[in-house]
Amino acid sequence: GKVPGNPTLWRIVDGKLYLNITKNVVGFWEEDIPGNLKTSEKNWVGIEAAAASTDKIPNFSSAAPVSN
Repeated sequence: GKVPGNPTLWRIVDGKLYLNITKNVVGFWEEDIPGNLKTSEKNWVGIEAAAASTDKIPNFSSAAPVSN
């Protein structure tokens, strides 16, 4: 489903703004931006109509590499 975007973790790719949720997620995302964009386009079809998340940005960490 949809998750909140963190306005401090953004990137513009091919003229589009992308927000991530945590620095750890940024690390995973940057490992394969083209592949992740293809996956996100496929997933978006199923969640586009859903309401935006009202959740707060979670405070958690993972073993993912952290992007600077």
